[in-house]
Amino acid sequence: MAMNWTASGADADVSLANSARPLPPLKRQILLMATAYWGLEFIIASLLFWTVGVDPVRSAAGKLSLIAFNILVTSIVTWIILTMRAQSFPVRALVALLLSVFCAPLYAMCDTLLQLLYYRTGEVHFDLINFGYTTTYGLSLYFAWSCLILSLSFLRQMRESERALALVREEALSAQMRALRYQVNPHFLFNTLNSIAGLIEEGAAGRARTMALSLSGFLRTTLEMDPLADVPLSAELAMQRDYLEIEHERFPDRLRFHFEIEPGCEAALVPNLILQPLIENAIKHGLSRSSREMTLLVRAERLDGALQLFVENDVPDADGTLLDGMGIGLGNVESRLKSRFGGLASVSAGRMALARFQVVIIMPWRVY
Repeated sequence: MAMNWTASGADADVSLANSARPLPPLKRQILLMATAYWGLEFIIASLLFWTVGVDPVRSAAGKLSLIAFNILVTSIVTWIILTMRAQSFPVRALVALLLSVFCAPLYAMCDTLLQLLYYRTGEVHFDLINFGYTTTYGLSLYFAWSCLILSLSFLRQMRESERALALVREEALSAQMRALRYQVNPHFLFNTLNSIAGLIEEGAAGRARTMALSLSGFLRTTLEMDPLADVPLSAELAMQRDYLEIEHERFPDRLRFHFEIEPGCEAALVPNLILQPLIENAIKHGLSRSSREMTLLVRAERLDGALQLFVENDVPDADGTLLDGMGIGLGNVESRLKSRFGGLASVSAGRMALARFQVVIIMPWRVY
């Protein structure tokens, strides 16, 4: 029976990158939007005036004056809406509507005054119907602008929240990756130190010195590495070989290991120490529960744009379940792959034979 862990979810890297992008300045966004909005309104008004027989050039000064008034009014409306960011969206939308209703008659009055100054000669009579049409047009202009500002404010709030969340997630991810990367089995350290002490008592100072130097080099390398960086598979295998050499000093008659790496796979990029928990599991559960010799195999293959890593070892248990404690190491690997690649990576584990256990990692093929 095989037990599977699949790293699923959206691509975290893309999400984080998009959310963490700095937002453009709000004033610049409003200025660009106002330029486009009132420029378009000027063009539309000119066309409307032209259709009723008013010379667009002759009426340009009046339209520009009206737009200047509109810019003043909408600047005030914009300031009020933006100062209400703490309020809920429905409340701000209601305020925007009320402001538009209040300012629309002012727009109609200003339009009537400008007709006296620019558009007509002689006496101008007040036309209530025309005033109502103009008020409605002003209402639509102001409320449309208010909706644009509301949308911009709402989107910026969402982006700011996403950006803050992305930064928190990035910090949490970094801390998680460090914690997972530094999760070296303390029993390994204690047992190795005890083995060194035992070798010294037996008079095997040379083997003890070799083991101590190997342990020192392994720990120094793992602690100095960037937990968020990737390394070539060749470097990862070199570290695991050092680790296995230490374990081989502890179990010289029982541990056998070898690597089978498909040509070209050495250059593939992998998260550093991604194999460490799996090899620790293999040593712990393959040797500690039996006095028999154990053979550990690490394989790497490229298949359809993906890198496949295999860790195989002998196990004494004859059933098809995971051994106690193996889920921790597999969960470690799964968490790192899920954080790094989302649904593009997977981990599966299970029996490949009665007394043989296999873990398979699949991740995207990447090289420098």
